[in-house]
Amino acid sequence: MRTVEIDDDVFLTLEFTSRFTRVSIPQIVRKLVMQLSPDVDAPTGGAAPGSPRQKPVPNPRDKSLRDFAESPGFLANRSVVDKFLGVLSFLQKQNPDRFQILESMEGRKRKYIATSEQELRSSGTSVNPKRIPNTGFWVVTNNDTNNKKALLRQALLMLGYGFETVRSVPESLR
Repeated sequence: MRTVEIDDDVFLTLEFTSRFTRVSIPQIVRKLVMQLSPDVDAPTGGAAPGSPRQKPVPNPRDKSLRDFAESPGFLANRSVVDKFLGVLSFLQKQNPDRFQILESMEGRKRKYIATSEQELRSSGTSVNPKRIPNTGFWVVTNNDTNNKKALLRQALLMLGYGFETVRSVPESLR
């Protein structure tokens, strides 16, 4: 096994994500790298030297989410909480059959997403649950902006979004 140096903030995000998903850091990195370069052959095989590489086809679901996060209506929200709730609402609309997987996102003592306000309140103190607009889900909002970004990154990974989306959409929370 080899060692790679990474910035502290990147490591903290990986560690935070690993805690939520119970997926190891190497597995998270592997998934992100494979999404970044889907045209790279597996290490056991390889394209013939000099053969052209195919460009990855952009995923319309990813593009739609990135467009939403860059839209004037979204950016007009002044509150980080409103933007956070807006992205989660959009994710549920795009992933109605898979969104409930996010209920497995938990910290050491608290749940982060649930189907009831009471479920979140009973999982911790000062959780400040808010309903995700137009959904049957609630989310904890008593986290700082960096934790909200990490939660979004985790949600995007769990829902299978690509590297560029996982990188850019959480950064729209400012």
